[in-house]
Amino acid sequence: MKNSVSQDEAILVIEKFESLPLERRVEIFRELSSQAREQLVETIARPTEIIRKVAEEEMYVSIKELGEENAPALVALTTGRQLVYALDVDLWKKDMFDRRAAGHWLEVLASIGEEKVLQFVQVADPELILTALASFVRVELRNPDVD
Repeated sequence: MKNSVSQDEAILVIEKFESLPLERRVEIFRELSSQAREQLVETIARPTEIIRKVAEEEMYVSIKELGEENAPALVALTTGRQLVYALDVDLWKKDMFDRRAAGHWLEVLASIGEEKVLQFVQVADPELILTALASFVRVELRNPDVD
């Protein structure tokens, strides 16, 4: 039988982790697998403190290793810089806009919630927003002679 951890023991470990200095918590976070990172940020009380200290590239790799749809906590906690980095890497292939990747990311952001979509709109380059919307939305002027 595997060694199992009781709920009380798990709570004690989390409390000890959260009492560590921020720098040490970030070090531990960086040593974890992507899956363990996702589980940790779902468990601890103040994950944003740690996420803010993680480089954009490192956050991107963690999200991609799990798959965006399997990393909702990590995606939800990304800073504006981290989110823009991920989108810049994924939405452009050889200077061409990747409509499929944009649709996938928009679905992921929408599944997380309005706040994440709003963050995207606030931090993304206006050209990116227009390019993304233009590939999914068609706007035409209404013929004023037709009811």
